[in-house]
Amino acid sequence: MSHSQEKPTINDNNANPTTIILEEDSEINRTQGSTLTFKSTNSYINIQKFCNACPLPCLQKTQKQILTNISDIFRTGMNAIMGPTAYGKSSLLDLLADRKDREGFEGEILVNGKLRTQNYKYHVGYVVQDDIVSGFLTVKENIMFSANVRLSTKYIADEKSKIVEDVILQLGLGKCAGTTVGNDLKRGVTGGERKRTNIGMELVLSPRILFLDEPTTGLDSSMARSVIECLHQLSRTGCTIVFSIHQPRYSIFKLFDTLFLLSARRCTYHGPTDSVLNFFSSVGFSCEEHNNLAEFLLDVS
Repeated sequence: MSHSQEKPTINDNNANPTTIILEEDSEINRTQGSTLTFKSTNSYINIQKFCNACPLPCLQKTQKQILTNISDIFRTGMNAIMGPTAYGKSSLLDLLADRKDREGFEGEILVNGKLRTQNYKYHVGYVVQDDIVSGFLTVKENIMFSANVRLSTKYIADEKSKIVEDVILQLGLGKCAGTTVGNDLKRGVTGGERKRTNIGMELVLSPRILFLDEPTTGLDSSMARSVIECLHQLSRTGCTIVFSIHQPRYSIFKLFDTLFLLSARRCTYHGPTDSVLNFFSSVGFSCEEHNNLAEFLLDVS
């Protein structure tokens, strides 16, 4: 069972069976937005296991499919990927962001329909689940470090500083910009501020597409909502935000524009978030009043 938004027309590219397409202009302007399309996406991983048929213990290589024939489109806005644990959410994110080895990948991935096979990953942002900030630096110093390392040398110091200040303002980090992030041994900023600092380290690139792997994991409900609200505001500037999330509260869930529901390596629903209940009701699955919506979706998927 699946429900999806309108399917895009994808021109046949005779080059590689794995095609990544990006706008030709490398100058990033988020207000234009980006449309991310993927077609006939299959992904396999190599695993090793002991062969019991051999007289002596030996390892045998085999393939496991983790995504099966997934095709859809993500537009500017908040695009949430949900599904049970170990059902392919992170694998799909990694493929779309070109962070995964293309061996074992079949399909096409397109952004705004123009071929750019080189440096695609350098024009999108990716926030990993585990924080990568330095606990010994302040919020501003962490973001500035990312700007110094990742921005082109054509930017002078004053321009980089302006970019960092804009990111801090955009993420609501002004009050804690001079605070040391902290670690397990030294108290610092809150979990939500820490996660937003991670996001800021990606935003210095002004990516048209921002990927996040479970950005609310480890946060309490208030901090989780502050992070998602921040991403929601960012999406209104024209950024395409694609993120995985496991079991959000309803106050968070209603901030999503679209929902992509994965189950058993396949998509069971993709469409507007506010239409998901009507869709499942139409095929015989109704969510009882006062039930947790996220739990219901994971149960029926």
